[in-house]
Amino acid sequence: MPLTGGAERRLLTVIFCDLVGSSALAAQLDPEEFAAMLVAYRDRCVAAVTRYGGYVVRYAGDGVLACFGYPRAVDRDAQAAVACGLAIAREVHELARSTPLPKNMELAVRIGIETGIVLAGRLGSDHAMEIDGLVGTAPNIAARLQELAAPNGVIIGEATHELVADEFACEEIPLQRLARLQPSVRAFAVRQPAVTNSGQLVLARPRRAPFVGRANELKALSKLWKVAAEGHGQTALVSGEAGVGKSRLAQELLNSIAGVPHALVVLACTPPTATTAFYPAIEALRHALTVGVEGNGATRSPVQVLAEIVEAIGLNDGHTLQVLQEALGIGPGPGDLAPAARRRLLLQTLQAWLLHHAHGQPLLILAEDLHWADPSLLELLHGITELISNRPVMLLATYRSDFVLSWPDRPTTFRLTLSALERSDSARLLDALLHDRTAATREMILARSDGVPLFLEEFARAAVVTTVPRTLQQLFTARLDSLGDAKRLAQCAAIIDPYLEPDLLAALAEVPDTILERWLSRLIDAEILVRVTALPAPAYGFRHALLQQAASESILLASRRALHARAANLLEVMRPGLVERRPEVVAEHYFLGENYSAALPLYFSAGRRALAAAALEEAESQVRRGLQAIQALPATQAPEAELDLRVLMGQILIARRGYANAAVQEAFAAALKIAERVPTQARTLPAFQGLASFYQVRGPLSRAEAICGTLVAMAEHMGDDRMLVDAWRRRGWNRVCMGRLIEAEEDLERALATMDPARQEQYIAVAGQDPRVLALANLCWLDTPRRGIEAAARRARMAAEAARASPHPVSACYGFVLPAFALQRAGQLNKALQLARRALAVAAEKGFAYWVALSEVAIGYDQVARACNAAAGREKIRRGLASYRETQGELLRPLILSLLAEAETALGEVDAAEAAMREAADVALTLEAYGFLPELLLQHARLLASEATSDRRDLLNRALTTAREQGADAVAIAAAAAIATLDSGQIRK
Repeated sequence: MPLTGGAERRLLTVIFCDLVGSSALAAQLDPEEFAAMLVAYRDRCVAAVTRYGGYVVRYAGDGVLACFGYPRAVDRDAQAAVACGLAIAREVHELARSTPLPKNMELAVRIGIETGIVLAGRLGSDHAMEIDGLVGTAPNIAARLQELAAPNGVIIGEATHELVADEFACEEIPLQRLARLQPSVRAFAVRQPAVTNSGQLVLARPRRAPFVGRANELKALSKLWKVAAEGHGQTALVSGEAGVGKSRLAQELLNSIAGVPHALVVLACTPPTATTAFYPAIEALRHALTVGVEGNGATRSPVQVLAEIVEAIGLNDGHTLQVLQEALGIGPGPGDLAPAARRRLLLQTLQAWLLHHAHGQPLLILAEDLHWADPSLLELLHGITELISNRPVMLLATYRSDFVLSWPDRPTTFRLTLSALERSDSARLLDALLHDRTAATREMILARSDGVPLFLEEFARAAVVTTVPRTLQQLFTARLDSLGDAKRLAQCAAIIDPYLEPDLLAALAEVPDTILERWLSRLIDAEILVRVTALPAPAYGFRHALLQQAASESILLASRRALHARAANLLEVMRPGLVERRPEVVAEHYFLGENYSAALPLYFSAGRRALAAAALEEAESQVRRGLQAIQALPATQAPEAELDLRVLMGQILIARRGYANAAVQEAFAAALKIAERVPTQARTLPAFQGLASFYQVRGPLSRAEAICGTLVAMAEHMGDDRMLVDAWRRRGWNRVCMGRLIEAEEDLERALATMDPARQEQYIAVAGQDPRVLALANLCWLDTPRRGIEAAARRARMAAEAARASPHPVSACYGFVLPAFALQRAGQLNKALQLARRALAVAAEKGFAYWVALSEVAIGYDQVARACNAAAGREKIRRGLASYRETQGELLRPLILSLLAEAETALGEVDAAEAAMREAADVALTLEAYGFLPELLLQHARLLASEATSDRRDLLNRALTTAREQGADAVAIAAAAAIATLDSGQIRK
């Protein structure tokens, strides 16, 4: 049904009255007599509704539909509706006593009442206009509930009961009586009249609520501050439900130290920026920049002020300044730094800038609403907690109780959970806010606020504009209604939040500057908005996130969608830099505006940027949102966009969970299915690449071989050397593992020879990894069985050098870990350990679970190889193996098991060692990783006791035969030598 500007969303209480047995009455009475009775009944209903402040919406035969809270909210709408219902029942009973009726006939009414969100007002087009339309569940439920009422009885729904239960005696209707109502509801019969309130509600002007009930909590935080100020850093984590007083407690701490020299940095987290890396910290730096520019009469540019800040914190190299310029959107970033390196430098620089405030004075860092923090900010703050132990710094963080902040507890960490106020403290707070109140109103507010200070304060403030809400929803609706025409600006601000800058607000609200200024003043006076400072111009923010949510939800859904779509267009036109820096913001507006096609490329861009910056959680979140947009489109509308998003999701999941995780296979398999609808063959390539990676690590390798063959054929057909390099590299590594060493070497050497070093970024873009690093690492593993450990060590050092220079962090881990294992075989333990530790640092920082596991294995084996602490080394190998299997990786499990066998042998656990070797061989066979078998067989033979000559000979012969078949010359020579040694020993005997 079309809507006009007269319709609005409102919380209403609806009352539906219907005569009992009206059809029988009409049949027994003369039409004039029935009409007279019907008019008398309606008159009494209208009089009661009017008396209690309601509004009669329509008549339907002998039914009367009325509502409370529309067209204007009045005091105690739900209570007034229930009182009205009881009054109508009494009035109709009195009418029946004075109205002559046929024998065995009665005049009575049934009444149903319910509360809920209703679309109320003018509905429909001009030729089919409904003046007072009500659309929502509340009118329907009220009509159904009246059918259950006894004659002259009143039944209320669950929502109404929650609001009036303290003032009316009610009895719940048994569920069996409600069984025929679908969907099922709870209902209550009202048995007693309402508590009367003869006085008018009179409240004092709103004023700041006093601080009550938190003396002990403030004392604890003050004590922590004193300890921190003396140079022993402290972390205070304050949690609690929304509105319980976390921010107020923090403000009181600030008030208590206002007279003491200190520095303060506030990091404010908000829902729209929860997927934008480091946003609150960058905005805090932006604020400092504004102060620096304005403090010098705007004689210096922001870049000049930023350079001074960088120099002051002792990080005055060019890269640091460029990274900050890029983050602030005021200059280019360092083109010669890889994304992961830029992110790491940005994180470290922001930490250094924050901690620099503690130079010469204590510092308080206030991180507000961490439940809306982006993962990168949480990482930054966690790092701060580890850096402040010997600094005069206190980190005070607040977050909602349903958010899990899994930071480890330290002696310097203090966790504080705020609960609701005791009733006596709530009463003290309310007494300070209310004046000349009635006892019933005071008790109602205390009951509905549940000891939450914000709710108490907001209830009292809303009452001064003639509305006393029963729920926080009603409270915010009442406050918005009190704004008059300025409510429109509050709604527009809720849509475009947090970018509440005057030009954007004026454009979205479509008002001239003079009206905008007047409305902004009204919103600030009503404490809906507050002024904030930001670059490049002053801006505004909501006093509380719940106010923003309430303002947004008060808009009609169709109008809300239109505003989001308009906001997206305005941001693209008026803030073009925002689309480049934070495409996810504009994408979300397009999504909520149901312009899904426009949202898709922006979500893809946001996900790709986050992946490039190694912000993996943010990347996954943005891509999943894009896939939600895909689901809202017709299946055939955007196959290319869906293919791109699913491939990107697979790449993100590889980085987060490892190559062999089932979710990786699902992502690329879905991409391949979509690829069938995409005519461009090149766009299907990443899906095949992802599946090749999955099967290479998960097995079976024959499936990976087939996919690699497809990749080579596609690349040759398209004549793209970048695709060929990646396809050869993938197939070469797969063949190394399958024991086809000669063919593998040809593929890998061909890939290296074809690569142009000057086009490294192009190869990475096509392959999703650095093929040079991977090819060198693969060749060092090929050299071990084919040419021996010395040749492998030389190639391993080349791979590690390439990894250090690579801008791709996952490839760097690859190029550190695989060479580390090769160097351990060659006895170059120090170099191997350096590589393993470097890989672990990168992988742990970026969240690469697969490489964290393998790095820990290499570090554990180092302890075994050095014979310094084999037991500890064995435990690390076991933990690494368990972590590796959690990623669902299988390919390198035989290697890990062989290293574990060496650890068991070093500890004298021969049976455990043999069991590990048998398992390693079984896994290799299952995976079809036949290339690992020669070395596994040779190692197993060496582990056997000298008495087991027959078993050793069998293993050595198998190793020799398999090595010769595969071209593993070095292993063949070693196996032959071991057989000769075994034979010579028998001859001597």
